[in-house]
Amino acid sequence: MVLSEKHVIIKSSKNLNNTKKKESVSSVLFDVYEELVCVGKSNALVQTFTLQHGGFSLYSSRKQQVIPASNSIPTNNKIPDSNFYVRNILSLSPSLLVSLSAKRLELSKRQGISVSSFSPDTNFDLTACALSNSSDIWLALKNGLDLSAELATVNFLEGRFVNKFKVEAPIIKMVRSRFLCSGNVLGKIELRDHRNGRREHLIDAHTGTLNDFDVEGNTLITCGYGLRSGQMLVEPLVKVFDLRTMKTLPPISFSTVPQFLKFHPKLTSTIYISSQTGQFQSCDLTNPNHNVEFYQIKSNALITCFDASSSGEMVAFGSEDGSVHIWTEKPSDYVINSYSRTSVLPDHGPGKPITNITIGDDDPLSLVGMPYYDAPLLSATWPINLTFDVGKTTPKIPKEVLINLKINKEVVYAPNPGGLKRNTQLAGLVKIEAGKDVPRFRSEKERAKYSKSKEDKNIGEAEVDDPPKDDATITSTSDFMIPKRYRKVEILYSKFGIEDFDFGFYNQTSYGGLETHISNSYCNSILQVLFFTGGDVLRRGVLSHARVEKNGWRCTKEKCLACELAWLFKMMRNAPGLNCHAGNFLRVFGMIPQANALGLFEPEDQNITQVSFSLLIQNFTRFIMEQLHQELHNNTMPNDSGESWVQQVAGVLTDSSTNCCICGNKVVRVTCPCKNYVCGHRETVDEEGINNKSLVCKLQQVSAYKSSENDINGKSWLSLSFELAISDNELFVSETIEGLETEIEGKPVEKASYELTAVVMEVDEGLEASHLVAQIKVKQPDGSDKWFLFNDFLVQEITSTEVVQFRKWKLPAVVQFTRKDLNIISKEFNLNTDVDCEILIGDEFLNKDIDLKIMYKPLAISEIENLQGSLCAIDSEFVLLSKVILLIEFQNF
Repeated sequence: MVLSEKHVIIKSSKNLNNTKKKESVSSVLFDVYEELVCVGKSNALVQTFTLQHGGFSLYSSRKQQVIPASNSIPTNNKIPDSNFYVRNILSLSPSLLVSLSAKRLELSKRQGISVSSFSPDTNFDLTACALSNSSDIWLALKNGLDLSAELATVNFLEGRFVNKFKVEAPIIKMVRSRFLCSGNVLGKIELRDHRNGRREHLIDAHTGTLNDFDVEGNTLITCGYGLRSGQMLVEPLVKVFDLRTMKTLPPISFSTVPQFLKFHPKLTSTIYISSQTGQFQSCDLTNPNHNVEFYQIKSNALITCFDASSSGEMVAFGSEDGSVHIWTEKPSDYVINSYSRTSVLPDHGPGKPITNITIGDDDPLSLVGMPYYDAPLLSATWPINLTFDVGKTTPKIPKEVLINLKINKEVVYAPNPGGLKRNTQLAGLVKIEAGKDVPRFRSEKERAKYSKSKEDKNIGEAEVDDPPKDDATITSTSDFMIPKRYRKVEILYSKFGIEDFDFGFYNQTSYGGLETHISNSYCNSILQVLFFTGGDVLRRGVLSHARVEKNGWRCTKEKCLACELAWLFKMMRNAPGLNCHAGNFLRVFGMIPQANALGLFEPEDQNITQVSFSLLIQNFTRFIMEQLHQELHNNTMPNDSGESWVQQVAGVLTDSSTNCCICGNKVVRVTCPCKNYVCGHRETVDEEGINNKSLVCKLQQVSAYKSSENDINGKSWLSLSFELAISDNELFVSETIEGLETEIEGKPVEKASYELTAVVMEVDEGLEASHLVAQIKVKQPDGSDKWFLFNDFLVQEITSTEVVQFRKWKLPAVVQFTRKDLNIISKEFNLNTDVDCEILIGDEFLNKDIDLKIMYKPLAISEIENLQGSLCAIDSEFVLLSKVILLIEFQNF
């Protein structure tokens, strides 16, 4: 391992207090979550530098608030220099940093925004901190009056001490490992319990004071001072202790005075030893005299702090002149962490240079120009529940209330005249405007239509039936604006119930939507996808399940999802353009214990904003396909290989081979699962083959793209079609047939062409709970294809370009591709979905009386065939018997 100096960052600059005092680096830390170096300085300045393109640049900078100590303020009212020093920096979470000074513990974001802070009693100074196993932080305190010391845990959420007790001497440093290791000024190392801080072991490392120590696993290394002839001298050796036996191991010598110690993050037996004058070395604890590397930092200033990155490729030294020296192991491509999160960088928009405008007392404010906007403002799409009227006068109390006022013991009250709800401010009442975001009720439309008022007449004729119009489209300038057709729609209730709500306002097409006022209605999007999958192939298989066969077979399962799905599909087919209710299907779905065990139900608590609907709909898709595979296997046609209907439609034929490593025997097993493929590259497949009847090839999970949503924003990374082939156990995927023929080079292959037919999206509206929408490609009667958006009961036609463009607020959850030669394949599926009319001519009744006189004549088959277009009715009677209630009355005698 050879290190070399690559960067010197944070060179000396002007002091923020405009003094000639140097800004020395008091602490340095490599962030364990992002490619950042955090630096604390002696003037309470905390800075972060990001590693980009092989160099460091300033990422954020903030100054920590300095609190003076009452016991240390001189007569000239100056704050001591020790209060400015940033003594320690910790990475608390992926978004938060902890910085420690003498009088303040501050919690801030990596972008430099302060979140919260904690300050102890003015008589105490903070000397060290460490993370605990919970969300609390361990703090070491020192009393400036009597030099007593304490150890405490702080809860940032409550802003108070959770646990606090006295210790033997002031603590210099704390390190979290298997124990909570703390080193004090007496040269002792205390090993404490993480939970309660109780001391488990005590190691008397040095007779003097302590400089530094570090812990890795069961090994402890220390350096410090010792007492000789009554004088405190620096010990040139680094002491090593075994925490399992609490015994001393052979020490390690250092050419100069050791001041800083650090274990290598990757090589646990390798340590770094550094001095204040810039000499440092790396050596192995198991063999300290072998492969020892010595280095010298090119700086005349003293070294004040030291840290190593988690990847083991970089080390940083903070110096007294305000510089940080970065040494790296690699000449290039070095990183701070092996797997870092992408840092959020500021947006630098093009913008014109700002010109200074001088305004006097007599100059009008119109001199300040206002910008011109070519796109809708953020306020136009702001949620109504977060919009507040500011500056309005207090509303007047209605006259009906003032007339009926009554006073009773200094309490003034009046009866409600009607129209006002309880606990509602009059200024907060918002009237719903017709023709805007929500429709008027049907009863209001009729009232406005026949009203004699001219205003109501105009509203009823011009505004009531206008469909919703979007104020934002899917363009490059609308990354943060959600069009109205993608927002969550809700059903409003009037005194006439749900039947008074105008669903036709949201649906001007011939395809039915699904209502949302039932539990687990997040399934609406995938139910629409299953209804339109392959035109009607999957739909016919489900409808045939609910049909009564001539041989008397019928589904007798009480909780059958296939039966309920069949009736839902039949209702959606026979109700074009009308809203449908999936309550029966979702009711049976909610009674299945396997669905409850898989966590497929919507949470009933109010914390629904933290639910990942992408993961929920993906798990539901796997569940419903497996459930249909089991329930449709009984009455649908299996092929020669015994595959069920769902396996024939959505399965991929797979040859699974097992080779014995002893005898060499090979066993091949043929299965047909519903496989998930990640397409877009070439890979070797030893076990898969193409099923000629495979309809759905891809249901791809893309929730992982949320972590890199800036990369996919506005980009069409999803193809509308692709070609697939298998040749010699190799899978070839290409967007065009020409590219596929170039790759296979005339080899014998099995080919298949797929096109994008459905995408289920998760729409994130920020503070509100997210919801799911479906974009489905529907075959028209004239043979053309059109894309439609199904947002529950809102159905609207969209373009194909809008389907493949994703935004920060619109990310795909389920993607479906369908074979292009579906018309040829579907001819092999001979399924009868017509209703069996023989049930109408059966002479069946529940009354078993043999003397029953029949007063009717059953229909014949020939009569039923000629009844098309005739009005028919079924006379049925439903009798509900209530339970017996025993009524006992007590009377006075």
